[in-house]
Amino acid sequence: MKIQSNQLLARRRAGWLLLGMSTMMAVPLVSIMIYRPNFWSELFGINETMFRIPLAWVLAGGITLGYVMYTMRVVPMVRHNLWERSWLKLIGIFASLISGIFEELFFRARLMDWLDNNNINLLWQILVSALVFGIAHGLWGLFCAINVSSSRQSYQRSH
Repeated sequence: MKIQSNQLLARRRAGWLLLGMSTMMAVPLVSIMIYRPNFWSELFGINETMFRIPLAWVLAGGITLGYVMYTMRVVPMVRHNLWERSWLKLIGIFASLISGIFEELFFRARLMDWLDNNNINLLWQILVSALVFGIAHGLWGLFCAINVSSSRQSYQRSH
């Protein structure tokens, strides 16, 4: 499939944006891992006991596989570009892994620990964390909508 120049430019911009954002999240994560060797086990419970629950791994793998298969069938862009080799895909995988870890660290570990240290009960910790998480992601959606709108206006004015 031949990519038009405006699509190529959009992919490059998306790649640089994803790479920049994920690198900004990766730097503090790497520094935490260097200075706190028990980072994974303390904050995420990742240790040797997690491998003793094979059913959880089978369920996680099944859910992931189901999601990927569903996305391949329903989202045309995914279906058309499935086997295309691309740096953007690799950057997207890197960004999704880093952002997931970063979000867990901030929204679950830090925010909920802070609320717990201020004697807020667990239900309120969960609600506040979910609300802040939702607002943060809603702002990203708003930012993207504004960016797309202004890009379209710029393009229309130039042509």
